[in-house]
Amino acid sequence: VISGAVAEMEQVLAALRAAGIKSRRIPINQAAHSPLLDPLLGDFERQVAALGGHAPHVGLVSSVTGQLASASELTSAAYWRSHLRQPVRFQQAMETLHKLGQRIFVEIGPRPVLLALGQRCLPDGAGVWIPSLRERGQDWQQIMESLALLYTNGAEIDWTGVYGARPRVDLPTYPFQRKRYWTSIQPPELA
Repeated sequence: VISGAVAEMEQVLAALRAAGIKSRRIPINQAAHSPLLDPLLGDFERQVAALGGHAPHVGLVSSVTGQLASASELTSAAYWRSHLRQPVRFQQAMETLHKLGQRIFVEIGPRPVLLALGQRCLPDGAGVWIPSLRERGQDWQQIMESLALLYTNGAEIDWTGVYGARPRVDLPTYPFQRKRYWTSIQPPELA
């Protein structure tokens, strides 16, 4: 991924197409990781410092270094300033996650654009790749399918958090048990 001024990026894309290299423009509203951000870096760092920070409760692999980040890094305003300008070390971060034993990868966002890139960074069959949402389709159905994939791959799901405090319904455990089970439980509507 490269970023910068639109005219320069269009020239790069044209050169890549001319060389037969598949490329596309990602529609984003910010020029992350490019010199276009330099004028706001100082103010950004001051704003982040004013927020303060807390150490994360789970490990986080930094896309700045490609390695497991320390709590002191993640709570530093200088780290987040550098995060805006430094190249993204996505492949190194994916390799670190793999070395740490991570095998389930969930992309949280409206379009799972990084899942395919992540798959190309690791050996074939190295993980389960799960989108939270897809650009086309029903959000609730996609979320439930992704939760099912997480569950069947060993993740613990707080189903009460998903469905609320609805009553449990016992279902027959024997496939030929001739008793009907009707329930009026409906999935919650998304706001």
